[in-house]
Amino acid sequence: MESTGNYKINVIPLDWSDFSGKGKPSTVHRAAVDKFATYYQEMSYGKLNLEVNFADQWFRLPGTMADYKVTESDYQNTYSEQTKAQKTRLFHGGVKVSDASVDFSNTAIVVFVLPSGQTAIDLTLQGFWASDLPSPALSDEGLLKNFFTAGNAFPIKQA
Repeated sequence: MESTGNYKINVIPLDWSDFSGKGKPSTVHRAAVDKFATYYQEMSYGKLNLEVNFADQWFRLPGTMADYKVTESDYQNTYSEQTKAQKTRLFHGGVKVSDASVDFSNTAIVVFVLPSGQTAIDLTLQGFWASDLPSPALSDEGLLKNFFTAGNAFPIKQA
């Protein structure tokens, strides 16, 4: 993304069969997502605006929470094969399970929110195609090149 302009972000709530999301995702996570968008608008002196589209249901990833584990050590080795594989698994998996319900047209970045108390992502996790992400994700509307999730870096109390 450029540091100025208008961009669309899609917020996708994800959970697992062995660790399900609780509550209405927009109620649980909306304040944190709004802070994210406001931060970038303020840091750009109003030159960057993020249009937030929030999917208000939990989408179930295949496998278990342990299948998506990224430790603090993995995070610090962002170009390791293990970390790149986990980024790809989360990004491609999250887009695939939500694609039928989400319009990804003109999406600059996908933001995944995870259930409070999850242990898959210790810190944050992000991927940018042509940098540390081996491949973009394919949605019905086209290629998606960037994603972010806060993991446990910004814990949220669930209802």
